[in-house]
Amino acid sequence: TMSKTELQQLIPKLNGVVFIGGGASTDPFSKFEQTIIEIIDIALNFHKNNPNQSIPIWGTCDGFENIITAVANTETVLEAFNATQIPLPIKWNDYVYESQIFNIKKSLNVYSNMVIEMFKNENISFNDHTKGITPIMFHSNQHLMSNFSILGTSFDKNGKEFV
Repeated sequence: TMSKTELQQLIPKLNGVVFIGGGASTDPFSKFEQTIIEIIDIALNFHKNNPNQSIPIWGTCDGFENIITAVANTETVLEAFNATQIPLPIKWNDYVYESQIFNIKKSLNVYSNMVIEMFKNENISFNDHTKGITPIMFHSNQHLMSNFSILGTSFDKNGKEFV
């Protein structure tokens, strides 16, 4: 475990931070989720002081759930989903083209556009979720809304939409 000072020195030197999947607790008061909040705060402060630069933060599977529950400060934002062992397309919203991760409008990035189209039109986004967050729940949480934008959603086996 790194101290906050060590994180403040390290994070600005990185190209991004990835929180991987696994079985970590989604308790927002756990040391792990408190560290997620510290990392997000460091990245936000970095961007505030360097408006033309950012430190992308990516969460895969459980890592995404950890980011969501840490920032929302509650596990109650997560709901049950039936999206196990299934590849799905992603329904992108218009913001995806302006997002930092794809950055299409700024660079006319052909590769990013190709990736967006593939994930939109093909069932290639592998999902193995029993928990997640709906767009309605996401938009109802001020902590999430003030820190993140939804780029896309998918639908589980029962037709329930999730971020």
